[in-house]
Amino acid sequence: MNFGDRLVTARKARGLTQKELGLEMHYPYRSADIRIAQYENSIRVPNDETINEIARALQISPSALKGPEGYSPKDVMRILFEMEEQGYKIDIRRVDNQVVVQIHNEIITGM
Repeated sequence: MNFGDRLVTARKARGLTQKELGLEMHYPYRSADIRIAQYENSIRVPNDETINEIARALQISPSALKGPEGYSPKDVMRILFEMEEQGYKIDIRRVDNQVVVQIHNEIITGM
């Protein structure tokens, strides 16, 4: 998953339109949605400062947008903890000698 995909997922999880997120970031009304669409479609690549601002507007960790540097168990646990902090209900259990992680679609806190 690239930055644009993670941005779309985070924005939709917050229930924001591209325009609303762009306005939250103080982009001009006429181009607020265009700028966000460019990030989501990988036409523009935001610098670290902009990623931090997007994360602030979405009330998430910047690392959630940057993505893991690898897919080690530590990375997976970090992602799951971040999702729990965002309010997602996550169930982890063992089924037939396999670990099953279930992430519920709805956010369970009033965030």
